[in-house]
Amino acid sequence: MNADNLCYFSFPYLVLSESDYRHLSILVPQLFFLQIDKEPNFPQWETANGGKSFAAWPVVGEEDLKQIRLYLKGYQQFADLHGEGSLLAFMSHERSEKEIRESRFSIQKELRGRESGRADAEKWPLYEAAIFTEMARDLDARELELVGDFSRLESLERQFREIVGIADEEETDALEVVEPVLTPDRSHLSFMLDRRIAFWLRLFSFHPPEGSPALVTVHPNVVDETVDPVASAQERAGKDVRLSRIPLISLPTLEHLQTEAFQTLLGQLRTSDNLSAYWHSLEGALKDPTNPSSIEALNADAAQLLAYVEGFCRTVDALGQRQVSLTLIHSADFTLHDIREALEKGSPAGSQREGDEGSPQNPVSILLCE
Repeated sequence: MNADNLCYFSFPYLVLSESDYRHLSILVPQLFFLQIDKEPNFPQWETANGGKSFAAWPVVGEEDLKQIRLYLKGYQQFADLHGEGSLLAFMSHERSEKEIRESRFSIQKELRGRESGRADAEKWPLYEAAIFTEMARDLDARELELVGDFSRLESLERQFREIVGIADEEETDALEVVEPVLTPDRSHLSFMLDRRIAFWLRLFSFHPPEGSPALVTVHPNVVDETVDPVASAQERAGKDVRLSRIPLISLPTLEHLQTEAFQTLLGQLRTSDNLSAYWHSLEGALKDPTNPSSIEALNADAAQLLAYVEGFCRTVDALGQRQVSLTLIHSADFTLHDIREALEKGSPAGSQREGDEGSPQNPVSILLCE
């Protein structure tokens, strides 16, 4: 990968919802997902369109992966006995290095009936981050399955109302009571968010890209949990912190499009000049966000893309009121390395600093899709 390229990474999540995948396949050129053990499971329409929107970014070598799989097996058995939420809490709890090692060996001995042998203490920061992040990925995947169940239930309800001939306006009062209960929230994305971010950055430091990274997130809490710790530390030290929030583009939501219609839209966009021009302007704006001309060029190309998407949605009668937006959160006053330092401060495992030589020194650039 060319060092001049801009690389987009899903942060800090390793799996997203169907609607998030749809929006991000248009909003950014290509989105990388950290891969530890399991290969990312992208939507079927991604494969049908040639697999250009998303890609895996392996962060663990084969030898380390063998050891991580052994630990994962033991911890997953532990989770079956005690619940995975309590396991993640155990994994993230700050302990002394001796306590971490003894607890880890104790679990392995109990679950597998044998001593695990002396682990390489220098590798434990990598193993700890990989295990936690992989198990958080499994939790997110199961939560998304539940979201799918809710969506299917809502579809059945709509079909029922159509069958019995109940008009929507007649059901307004009832729906106001029922729908909030049946509609799942995204609270799981905030579960142990500070640890998710810290461990993601630690893994990322073991295999950073040659180009500049732009971190793409789908939850606003990620922004606060990422920048607040280092901003507070620098402000206490008497340093000025400048954090810019720049709206980049807004599009109609695409979650209600039928799969075939969305594939048609995506195929048309990829052969048009609208999408490629927007992506080119987006990269220019991210590389130089303080340049007014870069933002103006992006605004013009974003308007053309918006008009195209709105026109398509009208033709298939799927233009709703809701929109999805992309916002740049940028600071030239601190880097991802600074954020990792602030988040891992006081962490025994994190303080061993393996992977520091790869910690990105680029100014912070976070893209919030909501």
